[in-house]
Parts: sequence; C-alpha cells; structure tokens
Amino acid sequence: MALTIYRRHSPDCPHKSKGRRWNRCDCPIWVQGSLAGECLRESLDLTVWGAAQERVRGWEASGQVGVIRNEIPTIKEAIEKHVEDAKARNLKPQSLKRIKDVLQRRFLEYCRD
Repeated sequence: MALTIYRRHSPDCPHKSKGRRWNRCDCPIWVQGSLAGECLRESLDLTVWGAAQERVRGWEASGQVGVIRNEIPTIKEAIEKHVEDAKARNLKPQSLKRIKDVLQRRFLEYCRD
C-alpha cells in the first residue's frame, strides 16, 4: 500500500460532507498507508496540499518515513531505474531493446562526451 494524503476536516468545516479527498480548504493534511513495512496514519502538520505532496514524495523516494532524499541520482542511475521500470511494466522485448539502445548506448555516450 502506498502513502495517501487527505484532509481531516474540522467539525466546523463547511466542506466536511465532501469527504477526505476534498482539498480546497484549510483543514490539516494527514497521511495514511505503509512504507517499508511501516504502517502509519498521522498528521503532517501542514495545510498546503503541494507541500504535503512534496514531503510524502520525498519519503517514498528515500524509502523511509521522515527521511527525504536530497541527493540527485547520476544519469547512469536514472537510466538504470528507467529500464527497470520498463521491465516492471512488462513491455515487449523489442521495446526494451530499443530503450536500452537509445538510453544506455547512445544517450550515455553523448553525456560522456
């Protein structure tokens, strides 16, 4: 299960009846789900939706709750992750071959030059 953010509406919020996904009010934002085997449901102490998304994406990128990965992956690492993602999406062998050819051979050589 991934992490999901939602608004936990206060009792006096006029949008309370619209549900947890309604994000156009100033009620606190919470996160729920699991990451690296750790289940959590807690307040993010934020009211800005974009800031909450950014925090949770940082947690998911690092693989740990509360830890935000600030380092930028190298081009080689990014290409490897893209190829792994393509394999996980069960693309046809010809598509995988093309991705590897363009990115691993041509683009990586271009970047080295």
